[in-house]
Amino acid sequence: MCGLYLLYGASLVASATVWAFAGRSWGLNRLTYFMFFPAILAVLFDIGNLWEFFKVIIGIDREIFQSQDVQDKDYPILPACVLAAIVVLLEICLCAAWDIMTGWGEVQGNAKIANGNHPSAISIRHQNAFIGFARAAGEEIGLRCFLLPYLMSHYDPAIALIMSGIAWGLFRTPIMILMCKRLHIPEPTKTVLAHFLATSLAAFPHSWIAIRSGYSFWASAFMHFTWNRVDPPVLGNIYTQEPGFVTGRHWKINGRGLAGCVVGIPVAFLVYWDLVSEPPVGLLSVAV
Repeated sequence: MCGLYLLYGASLVASATVWAFAGRSWGLNRLTYFMFFPAILAVLFDIGNLWEFFKVIIGIDREIFQSQDVQDKDYPILPACVLAAIVVLLEICLCAAWDIMTGWGEVQGNAKIANGNHPSAISIRHQNAFIGFARAAGEEIGLRCFLLPYLMSHYDPAIALIMSGIAWGLFRTPIMILMCKRLHIPEPTKTVLAHFLATSLAAFPHSWIAIRSGYSFWASAFMHFTWNRVDPPVLGNIYTQEPGFVTGRHWKINGRGLAGCVVGIPVAFLVYWDLVSEPPVGLLSVAV
């Protein structure tokens, strides 16, 4: 039952590991092209069903603005994108509030780039917006449009989302390890572990908006893109250690660090409650 999951997940981790090894002297901008791998692998894994897969990820059968059924909790594409952005802003605000209240971080609006002379210290928010969205879509198409429907059709939503999150967290880990080594990031073990856990938990809201929008990539990719644009200037960049508006130890304060875990756990419970209380259209109830 989990054969595809294990094979696809292993392929993700292997491809990211090879990319990190090959690109150990590349800048972060070039390294982030590994985000296309989940989509590329999804196409290879689903090569015999590409037209159907394409229709799902584009959302050909989805309404764009408004659902015809007012009782339908599965959202049309545009409202789902708006909701995705709102969720991201709320999560980042909660992380920042937690950091300040606990003393993990402090407000320093004029923070300077700590590693500005290092070729890897190129913030994602300075990249071309189209390329940034395309990279975010690369991960979402593979993890949320290909892998997630398979998991949701075989497992309880909690198990499916946990498995999806683990695959995402492991996929991101080789690049995080590379950046820790390259930039001599303090407390690298805590950084890698916190990043893995926060990324795994982040799969819950990403998966939720993907499920509620019929597994099309638009809303989850927009959520991912919005996060990449807002999180670094507010909470800093955990990959490059570039400080943001709130400063402190990145493994603690960042949305993809320990603060992200603190916020992500209740969000995960809310997502599970929503999916169980009002199952999405087409959700299969299959015992694990």
